[in-house]
Amino acid sequence: MGSRKVIYVIVIFLLVISILSVPVVVGEENDKHKVITEEEFHTKLEKGDYNFSWCKFPFKVDLSGFTLTDADFSNAIFEKGANFNKVTFEGETNFIGTDFGDNADFSAAIFKSSTIFYKANFLGADFGGATFKGSVWFYDTYFEKSENFLTANFLIATFEKDAHFKEATFEGVAHFSGAIFKKYANFKKVKFLDEANFTTTTFEYMFDLSPEENQLLDFRYIDVCRRGLIRADVTNALFYNAYIENINFYNCEWPETIFEELNPNYFPMELTNKDLEEIYRNLKRDFQAHGDQENAGWAFYREMEMKRFRAIKEGNWKQRLWLCVLKKSCGYGEKPQNVIFCSLAIIVFFAFLFYFTDLEIKNYIKHRKFHKILGILFKFSLSMKDRLNYFTFCFFFSMSSFTTLGSSYVKSKGKWTHRGSALESLIGAFFIALFIYVFARKMLR
Repeated sequence: MGSRKVIYVIVIFLLVISILSVPVVVGEENDKHKVITEEEFHTKLEKGDYNFSWCKFPFKVDLSGFTLTDADFSNAIFEKGANFNKVTFEGETNFIGTDFGDNADFSAAIFKSSTIFYKANFLGADFGGATFKGSVWFYDTYFEKSENFLTANFLIATFEKDAHFKEATFEGVAHFSGAIFKKYANFKKVKFLDEANFTTTTFEYMFDLSPEENQLLDFRYIDVCRRGLIRADVTNALFYNAYIENINFYNCEWPETIFEELNPNYFPMELTNKDLEEIYRNLKRDFQAHGDQENAGWAFYREMEMKRFRAIKEGNWKQRLWLCVLKKSCGYGEKPQNVIFCSLAIIVFFAFLFYFTDLEIKNYIKHRKFHKILGILFKFSLSMKDRLNYFTFCFFFSMSSFTTLGSSYVKSKGKWTHRGSALESLIGAFFIALFIYVFARKMLR
């Protein structure tokens, strides 16, 4: 019993200590950041001490043109922003958990070794013209939208090693125009809450663009030299003059018509049907190269539609008529069901024609007598049952003519019936061959 009491006392004592220590721990967490004055800041710089971890800067930090070695700004707070314009960072640079309360200017900065911006928070970031000679990590970094500054500007930035933007969030427009990625570029699970601009961006090695959320994706004039993977919603994507041959669009959400077709005036100069035709042609080639035959068929269909629209606009009625026939008959070779519907329409049409001509129907004496005596007009005096019965024979004869099989039960009688039957047989042979070609083409894919 005595030992139990001792244990109980120890347990209660530990609980009291843990409860009393909670406010102390919280207070320590709140007081972790050290507020540094401008004088202290410049003193550290003069001594070559670039360790500003857990420092709070109540003033705007201006290090323009400086050279910093093994700089550590982890968990620092820049309340008035920071100017790192043309700064040279030598050695490993650490911005883990750094909070930029105002604009951060890293334009034309040079990072000679690896740089980490893990969980950093930017209120407007400018990395325009920056050079990253080592690997750079922007894991889980948040680029907050700024009213007076670009959200995330990587214009003409150069990434000589791997660049990781995994799980980063871009609240405003993300500019990567003209940027050069010489090694692997990782954009997995990125959130583009506004436009992501990749115009004239060059990927010399590999990249993975698999955003968790995205809006407008601008791939105009993009150049992918090796391999690229895109898994995104490309409903609002621009592809004008993009070199996408090496991009694998894996499980992307494609619209019925691309954004540029719906918004031809989005550019300073209006896109023509020929430009749109070229875009769809490039997409078709890319899909074919990566075995995505379904989307290749869709892109080819849209390409032919652009060609048809161009023929209409140019007044080329011969090409317009031919393309219109191809669209209605077989969907430019992409819709075998169109062949079936057209075939049925042709059979029904000729059945109506044969209804007003002479047909010799075996063992159907009643109607043959009526027809010989009173001619075609007498058919309208027949009962509805007899009319439907006779039309059934006409439909049967039209189908046998269309399939070129013929029938000994119903035969043509009269020159116009012979000519109509021959014409339908010719059309039927063409449509049967067309259906076999289109169906086999789809199945072989």
